[in-house]
Amino acid sequence: MMKKQSAILEIIALATMGVALVGCGSGAQRIESGGQQSITSLDKINVADFNIAADKLIQSMIDSGVFNEFPKKPIIMQVGRIKNSTTDTINISMLTSRITSTLNRSKIVRVMAEDQASRELAEYNAMMKGGDAPMPQIVLTGEILEDSARAGRTKEVTYTFIMRLNFDGVSAWEDQTPITKQGTRATVGW
Repeated sequence: MMKKQSAILEIIALATMGVALVGCGSGAQRIESGGQQSITSLDKINVADFNIAADKLIQSMIDSGVFNEFPKKPIIMQVGRIKNSTTDTINISMLTSRITSTLNRSKIVRVMAEDQASRELAEYNAMMKGGDAPMPQIVLTGEILEDSARAGRTKEVTYTFIMRLNFDGVSAWEDQTPITKQGTRATVGW
């Protein structure tokens, strides 16, 4: 009888350990942000979505020749309002910082600082030189739209990134980049 109880306890212990091991996930690992191993979510804009949209929009700006219309370089740009017309709360800087850092590195454009201390320093330096603080020549504005549809278990969502470069109150360049994702939901939710 004792051997039987001992065997039963061993089986229960092994089964419990097996369930515990199955429940444990693999260890965390670092991956390339927005790379092929990144998680793609239908319910939000992912890092990869921001990266793809920003890269396409930057290339469109450069290919359009809009920067050639300004003889004096670098062109001073200010980031204006980027309207979020999606159902998500998103960090617009995920998009704009990639655009502004790339344009700054190109030396074609210099992006005006957004913080008060930097602006005050620019005004002070200009005053000391007897001039005016730099003013933006162009303003980057835009909007992010969302459209989604379902057919049975399949869901599709398209985020459209619209950007404009405005000069003297007129759009000097405008383009849009749609990012569409599609997937199926599980029949049993957790």
